[in-house]
Amino acid sequence: MAAIVIQSAWRGHRVRCANRSAAAFRQRLSEATQEARARPHNTLGARARRALANLLRYTSVASVLEALGHLETATRFSREVCLWLLTTPTSTTPPPVASQCGDGRRGCEENAEYLPHVLLRLLHLCNRSVPNEEVALAAVAVMLNLTVAVNNADAGTVAMWWQRRVLNEEGSSHSQSIVEFLFGSLHRLSRAKPGTSSIRLFARISALLATLYETLPVDFAAPNDYVGETEALLSLVRRLWSTALSRLPVRPEVRLLLRRHQPHESRRRRGLLRRIVTLELNLERLPSKPQVNPIIACELLLSTLREHQRRCEHHHQQIHNTQM
Repeated sequence: MAAIVIQSAWRGHRVRCANRSAAAFRQRLSEATQEARARPHNTLGARARRALANLLRYTSVASVLEALGHLETATRFSREVCLWLLTTPTSTTPPPVASQCGDGRRGCEENAEYLPHVLLRLLHLCNRSVPNEEVALAAVAVMLNLTVAVNNADAGTVAMWWQRRVLNEEGSSHSQSIVEFLFGSLHRLSRAKPGTSSIRLFARISALLATLYETLPVDFAAPNDYVGETEALLSLVRRLWSTALSRLPVRPEVRLLLRRHQPHESRRRRGLLRRIVTLELNLERLPSKPQVNPIIACELLLSTLREHQRRCEHHHQQIHNTQM
């Protein structure tokens, strides 16, 4: 009888706490809506517009980091801002965000420059210094947020990550796509020492590439096959980093997620890897800044590449059978 009373009291306490949290959330949402109406220049769209203009204008590391910070916040909380940044060329004066949001159906001009291309040039200019690695981390974080609006039904938002562009503006003919540059960065970062910012950057780039491959339609002809390269890369980073990473404490949230996973469900391994990486990317924003496990992120990338390869082969086989 005592146990029933205690359980009832606990359930009542949980319900009351949940109601208080919901009421507080509704209050904050109402206050934010009122402030947005009273101060339209402080909305996420307006902040993203100013940050984009500042990113194109500023050259100092501190100013670029500030602009990237505003873009990361705006793209993290608004899918409409992400879609606007993916469909509005940066080479022209952007129209108001409200008129562009949700207008992804018009596609993207092939030769126009969009925010991902600006971030690609920025990454190309970064060196291995600590301030430049902070810029690279912030730029990749913005790219990760932008992938929320990448839609395989819109060829423009997918193809821009694969279009080759000239990176050196001083008359060089060398060109690379965003995906090619990111894979090249993984090879460079794979030799980094554990505990450095390069490890964190390696994990973010791996997560970004995995997300980009997840959005590819089965009939998209990816220009390169990176499965073999990624297999060698995963083997290398396991050998170099496993010992150091095994000494790091596992976050309670990640431990709980692993406990819920059934070891025999190997076919769901990629889903588990995706959930772990997504969770760790969110935990990175905590004041303690725990890092994403780079080996798990690289394993997710390899698993995603293999799945895309399998889907493409199945699609081509279906076409072949239809034509027979």
